[in-house]
Amino acid sequence: MKWYWSKYPTWVKVLVILGGIIGISMALWDGFKGSQKASEWFPEKGSTTDNNRKASTEMKEPVSYDNRKANADIASSVLKVKGFYLGMNIDEAADLLNKKYANIISKPASVEQLKDGTFRITIGTKIDLSGLNEMLDAENAALEKEAKLTGMPKTESADKAEALETESSEITAGTDKKVNKILFKEDIIDPLFNSKDMSLGSFAEEFAKAYGISYLDFRPFSNEEFDMFMGSVYEQGYKYSSDSGYYIQISTKYFFVESVRNILSSKILLIKAIPKLEERSFN
Repeated sequence: MKWYWSKYPTWVKVLVILGGIIGISMALWDGFKGSQKASEWFPEKGSTTDNNRKASTEMKEPVSYDNRKANADIASSVLKVKGFYLGMNIDEAADLLNKKYANIISKPASVEQLKDGTFRITIGTKIDLSGLNEMLDAENAALEKEAKLTGMPKTESADKAEALETESSEITAGTDKKVNKILFKEDIIDPLFNSKDMSLGSFAEEFAKAYGISYLDFRPFSNEEFDMFMGSVYEQGYKYSSDSGYYIQISTKYFFVESVRNILSSKILLIKAIPKLEERSFN
């Protein structure tokens, strides 16, 4: 060993010694930093570091279309969505539709009392048929041209379609007129949230952020039911139950015809009342 060491010139020996000193210093420094990190991750209970860490892991302010409004609603355990909420008077819900969202609905909202004494608002919207009417115009022009060429009477084509109305969304209330269910479909959801270009998953994620719900608490679900005309109808999406007494479901409905998926509703938002945690009994 001594022979090999004496073989090298002095400047090489100096470099080797310096390298050893630097290596030992770095190892000692890493050990010091490691112990410091350990004290940060596992601080003594009640210490300043412990309190700071707790604060950093608390839920941050939710991203919201109106943060102040959403936070106030969350703090009071009332979920308000665009002004609608469970427990509100159904007449107030009708007023809100007619005054704030009149441009979305096809006709003024009115409250209907059902035979069992409960109440309902059926919400109608207009379906844009401009694309269909363009097709009918082209068909009429082709039939007229054919009649001129053949000298035959013009074949009657379908009349231009009037704007259709759909009544798929509704708000219901019990005999006390307190709203217990809000059901909106894409014809209401998309103009209400400006979400026409959003997928169901993206809409569910942004809805969760806006109303202070952890996206991980939205549980995926899938249902199948039988319809005598369409066969099996499938509903898939996300659901969430709150101990504060409300259930949220965001889903899509579709059926198959010869392996081709046909969408019934691209987006469905259901909010309904369920028992609060303190109202449940397992005795």
